[in-house]
Amino acid sequence: MNRIISSIFLLLSAGLYGQQPRVLIQTAPDILVEGSTLTLTLLVAHDNPDEVNVMAPPFTDNILLDYMLKGPRAVNADERRWTAIEFRFTLNSRGTFTFEPFTIMTPQGRIQTDPFDIIVQRSPDSPGGELSRFRLLWENVPANLKIGENALVSLRVIGWKNSAPLPASGLFLPPVPMGHIIESLPLSEKEKSGGIALKLRIIPLQEGVLTIANRRLTIENAIYEVPVLRITVSRARTEPR
Repeated sequence: MNRIISSIFLLLSAGLYGQQPRVLIQTAPDILVEGSTLTLTLLVAHDNPDEVNVMAPPFTDNILLDYMLKGPRAVNADERRWTAIEFRFTLNSRGTFTFEPFTIMTPQGRIQTDPFDIIVQRSPDSPGGELSRFRLLWENVPANLKIGENALVSLRVIGWKNSAPLPASGLFLPPVPMGHIIESLPLSEKEKSGGIALKLRIIPLQEGVLTIANRRLTIENAIYEVPVLRITVSRARTEPR
């Protein structure tokens, strides 16, 4: 499964000048293990790859760059093609590694991505490499929202009784469906100890079905199974004159 970090919903930092181009980040596969490969793709909302340039941060010896490709790509139902800049890495060791900001430049302006982490696990086939598995549940999900309304939903780990704290909420952030606003909210200590991994404010901005796809997240020594979330979005009623 691809994870869009924005975008994982990675929030993009402010552009240095001019209008900001829109950028999404995808990583695959979902489970990263020592010795495997990682594909990281920057999707830039500009249809001419020749006019898009990227300045990559330095990479450590733990993350070996194999190649970089650039070309056009269709993104969802967008009528215009975007530019995809694809990096392929070999992961030489296990641990948590940080990608520093990428700088993307187009005729519309320049923007930097926020730093983000990847977690590389020991291979399940190696001694001591077995991972724990947890299922999660979306709570307080409304059946229907009108455009512009908001809902507060939570993501709970089912039967969480682990004495260790849950991973940081930012690691559970979903990709943001196009045409909607999703905001991560802080968690209280009581919510964390009760197994709440993430709390979101969702504001739909277009009619249809708001969908957050199911995901499988590998964080430290555990796999977290996140189910799909769907909310039907209807047009707001207009008051009669």
